[in-house]
Amino acid sequence: MAPAASSGIDWERWVGIRGAAVVGSIALVLAGLFFVQVAIERGWLGPAARDTLSFGLGALTLIAHGPLRSRKLPVFADSVAGAGTVLMYGGAWAAARLHGLVPPTFALVVMAATTGTALLLSLRANAPILASFALIGGFATPVLLGTLGKESTATLFGYVLVLDLALLALSRLRGWAAVVPAALIGTIGLQFAWSESNALDPAPLWSIALIAATSALLFTATFVRKERPSGQPGDGNEVDAWFLLLALAAPFALVGRQLFASVPPETPLWTIAVFAGVLLCAAATTTLCFRTAFYFVSSA
Repeated sequence: MAPAASSGIDWERWVGIRGAAVVGSIALVLAGLFFVQVAIERGWLGPAARDTLSFGLGALTLIAHGPLRSRKLPVFADSVAGAGTVLMYGGAWAAARLHGLVPPTFALVVMAATTGTALLLSLRANAPILASFALIGGFATPVLLGTLGKESTATLFGYVLVLDLALLALSRLRGWAAVVPAALIGTIGLQFAWSESNALDPAPLWSIALIAATSALLFTATFVRKERPSGQPGDGNEVDAWFLLLALAAPFALVGRQLFASVPPETPLWTIAVFAGVLLCAAATTTLCFRTAFYFVSSA
């Protein structure tokens, strides 16, 4: 009688093969950064040449992704391509923020195209390692380029919405469950970073509520409608329910933060009490929604 196949995690594969490939990709990035540092110190390359070289090398790794996978080196190919996206992000960021060679809007388009290309390659090749590089780079792009100001609100959250839709589609098509919570955390993080950047000159309250509610509805619908195989343990459902709570509570937390931040010191006590009552009602509504969503998720 043949022994039953183990259903546990293959640690030898993850640590011995994938771990080594990821470490190798990190070493590649560090080697590239060291070379650029030496080139700067010795005057070999000017700013435009350095930025172009960084972006070009990164683009070459994405072009080589397919041929490397065809040679039965999938993990190595994914890791090298992931390192290449870092070089492309770095080249675009340096050209815009360090050297002023291109406007931030152009750099945003280039970095967004880098993210989109990496996501398409990860979808086609079933490459979660490359997708993780794209996810982190995608959410880091607005922070790196400093596009968190109130004047960039429409551009910022239009970009975030497109990124979220792409990540949710990728998760659904490939069944990568971790992508959805990671996208939710990245979205909420950018929302609060934007709110903090504009604390002294906040956007209208209705726009804050609209931005937060849109992402909350998007992720709530994603978690509630998530397909689960029959016989799946309940732990996964419970984790999804907690992320549902996070998605539903984030808009109230963002709006409540803005409400209290904008209250002048001379505001009457009864007005503050009304604000507190609104927040309590919001908390009660969130709890009710959470319990209802938890029921649907756990029974799906």
